[in-house]
Amino acid sequence: MSRAHFFRLLTDAAGNLVPNCQVRVLQPGAVNPIETPLYTGDTGSTTKANPFVTGDGRMDFYLDTAQRVRIGITDQNQSVPQEVFYENVDVYEVPGADAGMVPVQDALRLRTENGTVYEVTVGDDGTLTTTLVTP
Repeated sequence: MSRAHFFRLLTDAAGNLVPNCQVRVLQPGAVNPIETPLYTGDTGSTTKANPFVTGDGRMDFYLDTAQRVRIGITDQNQSVPQEVFYENVDVYEVPGADAGMVPVQDALRLRTENGTVYEVTVGDDGTLTTTLVTP
């Protein structure tokens, strides 16, 4: 079984990556960190701190199991850093990853209110592709 994976790019209003943000992975509706470890990969035992700092503007971590979390992000590049919270963020398992598929790294998954999941990827030429993941 593969781990649940979370990946997002932190960008400013112009779409530029924002490096050096502090990310906290929290229990839903709380300010306490989740009790499960954050891993750096789909396999292996290497963990990352919670909170961690995104050196290049990429939030990327794995959890042992899928779960809903709260994420706090502080842009440390601001003169007065303030934490922004994202509520009810679902971190989920990549379907088929344990069958030899490689998890997508540069993609965004969107879930509609009715539960439909779409994946948006950026091609090498900058084009966006939207794929229906679950009906």
